[in-house]
Amino acid sequence: MRIPTMRRSSVLLAASALLSAIPVVTSAQLAAAPALAASTAFYFHGTPADQANKATPPGTATFNTTAPTGTAPVTQTTSPFANRDFAGNALAAYWSGPFSNPNLSAQDVQLTWYWSSSNAEAVLLGLDMDVTIFGDPNFTTNTGTILGRATVHLNVGAAPTVNTSLVPVSRSVTSTLLIQAVPHFADTGQGALVYYDATSTPSNFTLVAAPVSPPVVFDTSTKIAFAPATVFSPSFLGGEPEVTMERKIAGSQDGRIDNNRIFVDWPLSSRTQTSQLSRSINSGETSARSGTARTARPVAGVIPRPMSTSTTATSSSRIRRCS
Repeated sequence: MRIPTMRRSSVLLAASALLSAIPVVTSAQLAAAPALAASTAFYFHGTPADQANKATPPGTATFNTTAPTGTAPVTQTTSPFANRDFAGNALAAYWSGPFSNPNLSAQDVQLTWYWSSSNAEAVLLGLDMDVTIFGDPNFTTNTGTILGRATVHLNVGAAPTVNTSLVPVSRSVTSTLLIQAVPHFADTGQGALVYYDATSTPSNFTLVAAPVSPPVVFDTSTKIAFAPATVFSPSFLGGEPEVTMERKIAGSQDGRIDNNRIFVDWPLSSRTQTSQLSRSINSGETSARSGTARTARPVAGVIPRPMSTSTTATSSSRIRRCS
């Protein structure tokens, strides 16, 4: 079961206003590692026995610059219980092959790959994957230099779904590159399957320039100051407040979103599972209590229509930003 993120402090309310045949890779082939251009695409290849062969690293899953020509995809399963630091882990999905680059700084490994899942939770929420790039791994000791690691989010379904993922890398690699994927969460990580080496699922990676951070310009003409605090409840000290501020975006329905409207709710009683909900319609200058989940009553001049228990937050639910 995934633990939800802790609710943000209500002080954010004030601050926010300011701010083909595939050979097994041999030792001789690994020694002859080519240094290739950054724009070169490396396609994942393998054999139907990749899943079994990865128990003996480096296995038979590899990559090269030849696009796949077969029609039947090769697949590997993964397990969220795999050790991410274990280079060539049989519980992970991995590929290794000849590769050389003296300087990977300011570059990303861009993966274009196909995944599916038989896990209904992963289909609903998405599949988070820990991707580790090893340089010059030692498959006897299962060690290697970690060139980069990132947790990427994958959209999956019952059929193979293409995803693009970026993993920042640095340092250098002399002869061998190893790409390894392990599910991040135990719940959504079960049932994940990666597809490659087919014209319908041509999973591959390339080296791309890392995105440059945009310049930041600070406003030095306006002094930062905090306005007087807004008291949302004179009777109750709210713990774990949730602050929701409406903001119009492209596609917002006319008359449905108000940039001055703010909601704050917090658990009023854990025994009765009741929350208190307050609303401000003037950017937090003043507020009024809208009611609770069990005793919701409209406030004259504030709530245009009565709120039912189905539209009032409880301590196990949250009000999300509207758009």
